[in-house]
Amino acid sequence: MMSVVVRLARRVRMETGSPDISGVMTDVEWLLQESVDATPFVIDADEIERVDLTQIDFDALSALFQSGRKSTAVARFQASLELRVELALRVNPTRIDYAEKLREMIDRYNQGSVNVELFFEELKELSSALTEEEQRYIREDLTEEELAIFDLLTKPDPELTKTSSFTDQAQITFAPHLPTMP
Repeated sequence: MMSVVVRLARRVRMETGSPDISGVMTDVEWLLQESVDATPFVIDADEIERVDLTQIDFDALSALFQSGRKSTAVARFQASLELRVELALRVNPTRIDYAEKLREMIDRYNQGSVNVELFFEELKELSSALTEEEQRYIREDLTEEELAIFDLLTKPDPELTKTSSFTDQAQITFAPHLPTMP
């Protein structure tokens, strides 16, 4: 009986030929291509909401901290402070001490030397100091760029010997901050 069914199936295949699935295969290929294709993510500049990082709401952070989500509050605060320090460094490279202090605080916290409450308080103090530093150009009646140059000129430099000249002092002061010539 089985051999009869097999013979009939062969005979039917010979008579009808292979089915044409090219139309279906085209649709399947298109569907696969659409599902796998990477589409670029475009950010519309008009729809971007700018956030002023100097306006951190300490009350809201403290409320989040007091609600039992201490680690979450500290992580958010730390991330925003890291961004503020990075931006402050771009404007004025002499603010490197804020970045170093933040890195030191984070390292101590990650090592377990400081508990979450103390780390939160240290972050608040550093944020306040950074806010004051960011506003210093207004008190000095300068632009931010002028303050950066002023800080570079008045920043303590290494001691120079009597044989060192003014050009040596200028090279020490300005060389790290000047663009290189091609």
